[in-house]
Amino acid sequence: MRGEKFKELNADFWEKFDFSDGKVIYSEIIIGEDMLQIEYPQNFLLDIGYYGDNKFRAMIIHDNNWQSPVSVYSCKNIDNLHKVTAVALQKIRNCLCMGEN
Repeated sequence: MRGEKFKELNADFWEKFDFSDGKVIYSEIIIGEDMLQIEYPQNFLLDIGYYGDNKFRAMIIHDNNWQSPVSVYSCKNIDNLHKVTAVALQKIRNCLCMGEN
């Protein structure tokens, strides 16, 4: 994370989001591969982490198929991680609504 002098997120970083549709199964403020995982109905999972190469990644996984994620969103800094997380959450909500029809 060239030029960035942090190793962890602010303690309230994840509090800005509404995860009420899902169940938080892992949450960490230390920046690393595993930062946040949320289980959702219909076998959806939101996984957020730092995967090197200056990239944070939010992946939407369905039916535990890590080889073929529903969506992958990437960014290079904490400010954009907020945006990426919001987009991923909206995508999951859309998938959940489509599954109810």
